[in-house]
Amino acid sequence: MNIRDIVTPINGEMLRSGSSGYDCAVVASLNPFILISEEGDMMWTATVRKENFVSHGQAPKPIWKNVKNRMKRENLKHIVKK
Repeated sequence: MNIRDIVTPINGEMLRSGSSGYDCAVVASLNPFILISEEGDMMWTATVRKENFVSHGQAPKPIWKNVKNRMKRENLKHIVKK
């Protein structure tokens, strides 16, 4: 698993945020492990663990741009290196 990978939970369940569900997310950071939704509207940190996800390849540039923009909004741009 690498930064920028699209991942899904191994257990087949959706990622949750309140009443919303997400099929997949993008790895924004490995240490700390941070996932961000493809649209950049949700971020998971403390509730996710790397070993519970499987990678499905790299996110396309438009999705990766959404992820980087979310990291900037969270003042975490120093974590994103790609």
